[in-house]
Formats: sequence, C-alpha cells, structure tokens
Amino acid sequence: MATRFERDGVQVAVVGASDPNALDETRPLDQWYRSLAESVAKAAEGADLVVLLADTGSATARWLAGTLPRVDLVLGARGQDFWPTLIAVDTPHGAPVPLCLPGSHASGFFHLSCRSTQSGWQIHADFQRNDVTPDAAAAEHQTRFDALRAPYAGWLDRPLGSAPGWLWRRDSVGGSWDGLIAAALSANSDATRALLPGLRHDTLLAPGETITRDHLWRLSGGHPARVVDLAPDPDALKRLLERALDSSLGLPLILNDSRDLPRLSATHWMLDYGAAAGERAHLDALPGGITWRSFSARPQAGGEPLWQRLERYLNDHGGTPPAPTPPSVEARYVEGHPGWHPQARLSV
Repeated sequence: MATRFERDGVQVAVVGASDPNALDETRPLDQWYRSLAESVAKAAEGADLVVLLADTGSATARWLAGTLPRVDLVLGARGQDFWPTLIAVDTPHGAPVPLCLPGSHASGFFHLSCRSTQSGWQIHADFQRNDVTPDAAAAEHQTRFDALRAPYAGWLDRPLGSAPGWLWRRDSVGGSWDGLIAAALSANSDATRALLPGLRHDTLLAPGETITRDHLWRLSGGHPARVVDLAPDPDALKRLLERALDSSLGLPLILNDSRDLPRLSATHWMLDYGAAAGERAHLDALPGGITWRSFSARPQAGGEPLWQRLERYLNDHGGTPPAPTPPSVEARYVEGHPGWHPQARLSV
C-alpha cells in the first residue's frame, strides 16, 4: 500500500519498507523483496515522485536504493548512521538514487526540496540541528513533542542519582553507560559476566548531572529490554563475535544491522582487521561455570526490564554508583590504513 498526496501539482507516492529481520516478519527474504517491489511498481503508476521509507537499517536501505526500479528517493530509518548530505547510490537502471541517513539521536531534521528537470529529479537536503536557533517549523514540532510527553514527564524525569563520571556510549566498542549496565547485571559476581548487544542509544551526561528514569529508558531505545541469562560455550561466543565483525567490517562499510560490536565485561578479546572473514575474533580462554547476563527485546523474554535493574542498582548505591569501567577490545589494525584508526577514535 502507498500513501498518495499532491504537492505543488506533483503527484507523490510514499511506500514503506518494513525490517526484513523483524521478529514478526515470517516471510523469506526473497518473498519480502518481491512483495516490496510489487508495491513500488504499483505506487509508481500515476505518480510523479516515488519515495521509499525504509525502516530497515542503513545497509538494507542502501541496497534497496540501488536495486528497486521506479524509486526516486529513499529515506532510511532504524540505522544509527547519520550523514548530513544525501548519498547518491548508483543503480543499474538509471540515474543514481539519493539516500538519506538521518541517524538515531533525533538531534535535528532534514528539509528536502525536490525539483523536476528534463534529466530527472534534482533533490537537495538541508540538515538543521536542534541545538541552534530554531525556525518556526522546528518550534512547532517541539511544541507537539512537549505536549505528547507532558502526561508522562513526572514519571520520566524522576531523579534517581547522579553520574559518577562522564556517561557516554558513542563508540563502536562500548562506553561508560555500557560499563554501568554491565556492573548492574553482574552484581559483582565472579561467576556472572555481561554480554551486551551493540547499541548506541544514550544521553551524554557530565559528572554530577542527574540521572533520570528517562535516561535509563533511552539506553534500550525505549524497549523494556528484559534481562536474560545465557550459557554460550566459548565456540558459540566466538561465532557471535565473528558475525558482528562480518556485519560492521563488511562491504559496504556501514552497519548492516544497525548495531556496533557486542560488549563483553571482564573479558579480553581482540579483533584483527587484516584477517579473513571468520578469523577476525580472538577470545582469551574462559573459566568454566560462567553465566552471561544480557537483555533482549524479544517478546518471549520474560526477565526484569533493564531500566528497573539499573534503577535498583542506583538505589543500592545511594544514587551514586562507582565509576564504571567501559568494556574494551584490543584492535589489531592494518598498518598504513588510510581510514579510521582505532587508537585515534574519540569516545566523548
């Protein structure tokens, strides 16, 4: 199904693409794609401009932009990647298709202008940050957001403690928020370690700033993210790391599943950028009897919500927990690599 509307005499059709890896998606990948292609083709009939809203993650959105015929613009969602200009994706069936990657922190918004020319659509994007003087449109959106949040503001903004140091999570291998989560999950037990999915959701807090319930909810993107116990053997753990490395180090060099690398607490492992696929992760020997504690957004997960576990941990420490130690990984990089250098990354 497509949503249709007219703007300045232009017939616009908007088609939504769902996440092919969603928990409630039961169709095989090829069937998912065929259904989407049929919807786009039908939407293009009688439309001057076809827009695809790809709630699929960054790399899938990029693949769709280069694969689907009859699409004029792709707006990505679910991915954490942000790029302040449109990305021109080459296609085998015509002119490049512009792709917009808006990121996940809602730190601003894009203003898109579309102009029809003899050679096709000319689409331009202007990104406007929220932390600068807002224009009338931004002020209107902020008013609407404030009104929707108002009934829950007292519950969300309840003070729970104060940050023991800088709390951040903007790093491909973890941050101090992850250290705080790991400490809350392991509860200082030598037999329990944290295995955290690679998520970048956070709010940057300075030392001494108030931690609220809203901050804890944001760490899991608003999902309850129920606490679960896992018992993977070392081989299964290594396979998990290899799959994550294949995702984030593969081609194209953007995240395929909207996640960064998993975080392991109190465990040393190394990634080797120059190794072949399947041989990039090197995990130290682990003692027996370890329980790995994590959290899951799956509906069948029946544990305690992550935010409740964190709230109890803060309360147990009088609101100011010990300064957390961020998870880390040793990165063996390729000498002379012209791009990102692990030792030069900025975490805050």
